[in-house]
Amino acid sequence: MTFREYLSELFFPPKCRCCKKPIRREQAPFCKECLARYQREKYALCPTCHKPHCRCVCRPKGATASVFYRSVFPYRTQSPGGRLILALKDRKDRAGVAFLAGELADCLRKTTVLPEDALVTFVPRSRKAILRTGTDQAMELAAALAKVCKLDFGATLRHTGVSGVQKELSTEERRLHAGAAYQTRKEISDLQGRTVVLVDDILTTGATFEACAGLLRQAGAGEIFCLSAGRREQIR
Repeated sequence: MTFREYLSELFFPPKCRCCKKPIRREQAPFCKECLARYQREKYALCPTCHKPHCRCVCRPKGATASVFYRSVFPYRTQSPGGRLILALKDRKDRAGVAFLAGELADCLRKTTVLPEDALVTFVPRSRKAILRTGTDQAMELAAALAKVCKLDFGATLRHTGVSGVQKELSTEERRLHAGAAYQTRKEISDLQGRTVVLVDDILTTGATFEACAGLLRQAGAGEIFCLSAGRREQIR
């Protein structure tokens, strides 16, 4: 530990992202108790396929046949994983991003065989949200995941600035909103036939993933794996 890190930990000790109990830096992002709870939820069996959540490949209702879904844990706002995602939405958190990137990488490795030229990209946040919080959590997770998996990383999509908060919309409204909220970037690299891993923090109905995957398919992408840290259980 450097002297600067020592002073930082002395005056601003890290806290568990779930229960807010002070923890040592090497424990980040959870205390021992919350980490154990996180692991129990991560390995709890999916009620549909009866595999652990982190190995589940269940798809949202109405998902496109050529788009595959992977997630690490069931999302609940008061669970350790849920609290960590909410923390990442509000501010930059290097330890939290590193932890989840490792979890996403493990999920991919245990459920998917990717080609070496696969591209990792992300569902972009609106400029307004980035200015408010100073971060785009999906971009941070995707970049860290690409580094862990030694895959290419690139921004392929942009947010159009269409207003509206997805969580406040119905399923049909989510679909329409997502269809208008994203576009492919003009400077997008060649995706012809390339496998793409599309990263976001939460999978709810799949509307955003489906809209973004559709744009990537139009740009020539081959197989598309939609990868999220958390997923709401009612999507099945």
